[in-house]
Amino acid sequence: MFDSPQYVVRSLISEGVVREADVTRAKEHASSHGVTLDEALVALGIVSGRRLAIERAKICEHPFVDLSHYEVDVSNTALLPRAVVDRHVAFPLFRTAGVVTVAILDPLNLSALDQLRQLLKVDVEPVIAEAEQLRTLIARAYGMAGARTGSSAEEHELTTGDEPIVAAVNQIIVGAVESGASDIHINPDESSVHLRYRVDGVLSVTHGLPKNAHAGIVQRLKVMSKLDLTQTRKPQDGKFRFTHKDHAVDIRLSVIPTIHGENVVMRLLRSASAIKSLDQLLMPEDMTRAYEEAISKPHGMILVTGPTGSGKTTTLYTALSHINSPHLNIMTIEDPVEIRLPMIRQVQVNTEIGLTFAATLRSILRQDPDVVLVGEIRDDETAKIAVQAALTGHLVMSTLHTNDAISSITRLKDLGVPSFAISNW
Repeated sequence: MFDSPQYVVRSLISEGVVREADVTRAKEHASSHGVTLDEALVALGIVSGRRLAIERAKICEHPFVDLSHYEVDVSNTALLPRAVVDRHVAFPLFRTAGVVTVAILDPLNLSALDQLRQLLKVDVEPVIAEAEQLRTLIARAYGMAGARTGSSAEEHELTTGDEPIVAAVNQIIVGAVESGASDIHINPDESSVHLRYRVDGVLSVTHGLPKNAHAGIVQRLKVMSKLDLTQTRKPQDGKFRFTHKDHAVDIRLSVIPTIHGENVVMRLLRSASAIKSLDQLLMPEDMTRAYEEAISKPHGMILVTGPTGSGKTTTLYTALSHINSPHLNIMTIEDPVEIRLPMIRQVQVNTEIGLTFAATLRSILRQDPDVVLVGEIRDDETAKIAVQAALTGHLVMSTLHTNDAISSITRLKDLGVPSFAISNW
């Protein structure tokens, strides 16, 4: 039988990608850890899983597919039993003209392809995918599809990760965390449910959800956020903490009723440990220097602008982390407090008791602050107080919802900030 892993390794050696010594080390690792040679090469960082898959595709003369570029229908899980999919590491991507395209780890496993043809009752076109991507897709797709089996009565009682609905919710959140998403959108339509992640400010469609799982998923999220399960006609907001790989992720939940069911948006709040250095903001070098110089000044105003999910909050938190020291009194006003930082006094807005941005900012200015972070300038009163504070010896940082930096001047004028105050900058 054709030994594809050995041929792949020999090809990589001939191309100078790996050395004989690397292969020897990988074989020892594979033997001691009970994994394949391919898995050992990846685990030791000798070669990436993507490169292995591309090399295998070249040798086997089958197409390579990057699964991150595909919107895979979760309903495809109904085509093959989970046991068969796990055994052959294969997943049906889509069907066209009586042919099912199947992503598979080893397209030269003829017995596997024969079994897939018998089960699908159509011809199979194998394509090669990266092993980790494919296994992740299988786990998430079947985890979400498993939610179909939950009944409405049972959905209220789900409390453990073994239940279908709970497993589906966990897979949705884990997928967002691992892709670096800032937001999760669960959008019901007339006959389907769309699952989208916002990554680097852009909403990207990921695997869809079965329509009959939507109510159970929303109920589960309400349970986690301690919201009213019986209320489906009014918007509700909540929050909860999710743990993934020993790391806690704080999640803010918003539920709003639509004509097709409750729409859910979750904001993933990063922990303080996720705040990196200024260099890791990946701004141009001259801009990084200018930003570092600006945040080091004793007074003035720094405004970060841009659309939702563009990194405004991360940019400001990075600045606070950079200048944070026992010699500065740094205070923040936020709605909500997204990342908790040591030695910084953080206040959360509560409009129900009159603790607005403007009211809190007035009080904070009596707390002898050196640096003040206002989460967002939303109204004319907050804008005027913030500008006045910047002109009277405080360093004020905040965000504005404008599409570019130059529009912030127009926005401040619209908020009633005097032109002379803006021109002083």
